[in-house]
Amino acid sequence: MVKIVKLNEAGLIVHCAEIPEDHAVWEGYVLFDGQLAAPPPVPQVITRRQRNLWLGASRVMQIKAAISAISDPTEKHHAAVHFNDAESTERYHPLTIAMAAIVDLTTDEQIDQAFIEASQL
Repeated sequence: MVKIVKLNEAGLIVHCAEIPEDHAVWEGYVLFDGQLAAPPPVPQVITRRQRNLWLGASRVMQIKAAISAISDPTEKHHAAVHFNDAESTERYHPLTIAMAAIVDLTTDEQIDQAFIEASQL
């Protein structure tokens, strides 16, 4: 018998099973040898290019529309500069978190996963 596990996006085991050695590993599962690789580290910074490629055109437009709708001129300017002009996006910047919510990234885990995926583009 061999152990197989199914991992979630954070790299945590969500299901474990034992199957005979001569059986194929179930779809979505990996062999478990007693050692789990650590989940990838969450980058603290991604480039504007990585962020925009990950977001895609429709989400970029959602964020730009939300910035345009800000009534306070100073807040609108800060948000526009943060989104349009900054060379990089910082994971824990308050405007990053606010803009993530615009595209329905509302939990730390969702934002972390977005940064991990964007960093690979």
